Amino acid sequence: MNKLLSILTFCLLLGSLQAEKYGLIIAIGDYPEEGGWPDISSQNDVIHIRQALKILGFPSENISTIFDQDATKEGILNSINALQKKLKKGDVVYIHFSGHGQQVLDDNGDEIDNLDEAIVPYNSYIDYVEGFNEGQNLIRDDQIGAITEKMRRSCGNTGQVILILDSCHSGTGTRGMGKARGTDKVMAPKNYTRNTSSGEKRMGIQNLNDPNLAPMASFFGASSGELNFETLDEQANPVGSLSYSIATILANMESNFSFEEFFDRIKLKMKSLAPRQNPQWEGPENTYLFGGTLEQQERLYPIKSINNPSNILAEIGTILNVYENAKVAIVSLDQDKTVANGIVKKAGLMVSEIELDAPLEIREEELIKIKVTENCEPPIICNIHVDLDAASPWSPFIDEVQTASFVQAVHSNADLFITDIKNELSITTKEGDLVYKEVFNKSKSRNYKLALKKTLQSYTQGKILRSYNRPESNFTFNLEILETNCEESNSKTEHALDKESLSIPIGTCIKFKITNTGKEKAYFSLIDIQPDNVINLVIPAIDLGYTASEYFLEPGESYTTDYSIEIAEPYGDETLKLICSDAPLNLSGIINGSPTSRGLGNPLVNRNPFEALLESTYLENNTRGARVKKASAEQIGTETIYFKIIK
Repeated sequence: MNKLLSILTFCLLLGSLQAEKYGLIIAIGDYPEEGGWPDISSQNDVIHIRQALKILGFPSENISTIFDQDATKEGILNSINALQKKLKKGDVVYIHFSGHGQQVLDDNGDEIDNLDEAIVPYNSYIDYVEGFNEGQNLIRDDQIGAITEKMRRSCGNTGQVILILDSCHSGTGTRGMGKARGTDKVMAPKNYTRNTSSGEKRMGIQNLNDPNLAPMASFFGASSGELNFETLDEQANPVGSLSYSIATILANMESNFSFEEFFDRIKLKMKSLAPRQNPQWEGPENTYLFGGTLEQQERLYPIKSINNPSNILAEIGTILNVYENAKVAIVSLDQDKTVANGIVKKAGLMVSEIELDAPLEIREEELIKIKVTENCEPPIICNIHVDLDAASPWSPFIDEVQTASFVQAVHSNADLFITDIKNELSITTKEGDLVYKEVFNKSKSRNYKLALKKTLQSYTQGKILRSYNRPESNFTFNLEILETNCEESNSKTEHALDKESLSIPIGTCIKFKITNTGKEKAYFSLIDIQPDNVINLVIPAIDLGYTASEYFLEPGESYTTDYSIEIAEPYGDETLKLICSDAPLNLSGIINGSPTSRGLGNPLVNRNPFEALLESTYLENNTRGARVKKASAEQIGTETIYFKIIK
């Protein structure tokens, strides 16, 4: 008996010492009116993040949330302290803040620019008022650094701490109509002095390299000089762009990857949601996210309920990158076979309706699971907000453009805002960039529909391409930008530019070098997306007489363009997208504004999925967000370079 008790005691002790995963989500969207902060959509972030953490194995009881009026400075610190007391060696901690951010006058002299970065609790006012509101209710970067250091010490070098701040702290680009998080109002007296000679800052949280501390990574929605814009999820709910990106990436982790690779995926995702926004991160580059503990296994999803023998609800959805028209199999666990097949008819965030091709025998639901057999790309949608008077001469043209399959009118957080002031139509991005402007002229009106649709198509294709990524592809290619001499044609004097923090001045001449570093032969195309969303097909160079079938590399081979390109306006963030494929891609007609000659009866049939994805923006029907089959790892691979065009 004593021996049995000893064994039970040991087992209980061992269970209590096992590493735990903890999440703390702080979301403030409904700030008090007297505080001066505009409301934002932080509570929607919680739904996405909580679901992603649960998918990754965080127990529900270990995920704490604190909302709005409970998220005062004291409330936030109390929640953090309560979590701190639970931590032990080996634990993983994920802290997520969705709310406003603000810069505040440095109070200890450790900032070069004389400003601390801070998050804004529920009870912090936006304006500096001497003797009343001097930033005492803000939570500064110094304090966040001290808090996370304690957590890292508790978790030890076998644990991990991850900090997400979906907020911003500065930014003067307030001319846009999108909903942003943060302010350009500094919490400081009007006569304060700022050191403008300092370099780019992030959050300023210290990441101490003590071998006894848990590794820590911090991810931020924008740099200190940018606004952090919200976006819409597939259900048209407003969410933070960083929160949405992170939740989607975490929920769909199929392999272990490092902090640096995690950030690369965040950048790719956010480039379609907020092209001008530059997320930031700090932490050890080669440390694996969550300690590299992800277990490789076939993904099977539970059935939520059986509506009738041919219609069920399953716990899959858009957070898992499962969209309408995806094909699924109903798998019997006890019989180890497929008992029915189905198609997703309506996709929610985490629950989707599935129509079966054969009646399902009503049985214990825990004995049947869902397996995705063929997935689709996300819905192709350009969200627009139209603010036109009924008497506007532009109204008929805008009404007609809205019937396009990829266009969807929304009330807030649109991609594009359409306004008419004194018969002058403007289309601007949420950041305030102008993409179309025209004074109405009746004699030119027959061209307006085509011009407006082309503007929306170009923006939508740019949105698709910026974030298009196939990290699990069979193809591995390397793309390099080579600076060359503009004065000499076919110059051999060229050197590769560093891909990190790449800025290229106007007037620079460049070439491109592509190397097949993988084991599979492939064709390749190179697409350039300008800051103003104009899309250029760089390779194949159709205007020089080349065809797509000529661009092909065996493993180990390289190709360098025998022509150079001179960098020109517009200024801003440029994207280069290398597309590797198992067959030549016919992209010229699609990108240049007209569909391919093969017709558009159905973009899902007889098309490479990548071609179909771009062509789907030409469909003329009222079915919102055309669905296209997702390319397989054997069909498409990608490589992306971002760079900034400067004066």
